[in-house]
Amino acid sequence: MTEPSSNVIGRLTEAIAASRELTDRQLNALAARVEKTNQNVDRAVAGMQQSADRMQQSADQMQQSADRIEQQVGLMSEHLTAIDIKIERLGDRIEALTSAVNGHLKVAEKQADNITELTKLVAVQANTVATLINRTG
Repeated sequence: MTEPSSNVIGRLTEAIAASRELTDRQLNALAARVEKTNQNVDRAVAGMQQSADRMQQSADQMQQSADRIEQQVGLMSEHLTAIDIKIERLGDRIEALTSAVNGHLKVAEKQADNITELTKLVAVQANTVATLINRTG
């Protein structure tokens, strides 16, 4: 025999209510999972942002170090150029001094030649004087 339609409708209503309650629990559980996933994503994004910030800071520090090194290399290059110029000037001075010393040596050689000639002349005059003395005496 068939049940009265009011019983069927009542059970159907209860089944719908139970299904709705189950669906609500599932939706709440799903919403909780979505919220937890969102929190995990937010933490992960925050962690990645912190990592990115640290990497940017490291990159900035490396750039600053590279800039300082570049500046120091430039200064060293300038110093080396100045040293090269000073060495070149010293070389020129050494050449000038060498030329002056060589000139003085030539003068000394000429003076030695003159002294030799003067010594010979004095010797000749001494012999002449001696000869004159011997003749008058």
